[in-house]
Amino acid sequence: MRKLYLDFKYLPTNLTLSTPEYFIFDKTKISNETNLALEFPITIDSESKRDVVLNTLHLQSKSVLDLTNNVKIFTNVLNVSTSKQPNKVTLNTKILSLLEDSFTTIDKVNGVEFIDIHYSVFKLGFIHINSLKSLKANNQTKSNIEDKNITLIYVENAKKAKCPGGLHVRFYNDDIEDQFFYDGDWDDFNIDFICFDSFEVNESCLSYEFISHHWDFNGSTRTFDMSISKKNSQTCISLVHRDADSKDGSKNPGDKKIKIIIYSLIGVLIVIIIVIIAVAVICKKRNKKKYIIRFASDNASEALTESLLAME
Repeated sequence: MRKLYLDFKYLPTNLTLSTPEYFIFDKTKISNETNLALEFPITIDSESKRDVVLNTLHLQSKSVLDLTNNVKIFTNVLNVSTSKQPNKVTLNTKILSLLEDSFTTIDKVNGVEFIDIHYSVFKLGFIHINSLKSLKANNQTKSNIEDKNITLIYVENAKKAKCPGGLHVRFYNDDIEDQFFYDGDWDDFNIDFICFDSFEVNESCLSYEFISHHWDFNGSTRTFDMSISKKNSQTCISLVHRDADSKDGSKNPGDKKIKIIIYSLIGVLIVIIIVIIAVAVICKKRNKKKYIIRFASDNASEALTESLLAME
């Protein structure tokens, strides 16, 4: 097997690895702004034990990652779009991002605060994770979640999980072409994106939001919703059809702008009507005044004429 020695003073900020095996020297400094992409099955080893801190780790194409006991990876974002499995590694990430073309297994993912699910109705990814532990979960193992109603809070633009050990899931869909379906077509829709054998989170702090074009035709409510439930021996995050009676306070992000425009138009219309009425009242008063003056003038002229005739 070919081994590539990363004998750098500084590892490049943007690096794509495709050689099967890599060895990192102690002198090689790795910035926490480094974006590392893996394209094929790769093993990473180190001269001595070290924590590799990255900005982004992207498991793409046909990548399968293997780490020796000397290496631990911590990353801000873990992008997963590989179609190979399994990835028998333990990774630490704040944001776990599932892309549309992924289909793989990861052993353990720790420190998760956000899960980003990028999907299209025509293309859906899937990850099986043996063990997921949220940030500051404090060993609150929830692998015994049964089929029951779990409180999921809809929160827009969340900057962090609602409370320690919580998890916020964001659904992304930017494909406007997905919007031509009728709402009634989705009554029995239910698809899994991520399943876990062990799911360590604070169950009372689960939130989610949709960042997509999937809205009902009234423009105010979502077509889809999120569910977390027990399926066989696993806990799964799924996309389901939204109950029309559901009241989670979520609104189409465009609603606010539409309402502002409508209220502005109504305000402008009211101002125009008030101006028209005011002009009409002023004109009426002026016409009435002119009529009185003309009437008085006509009467005076008539009286003067009669007086002159009488004098003759």
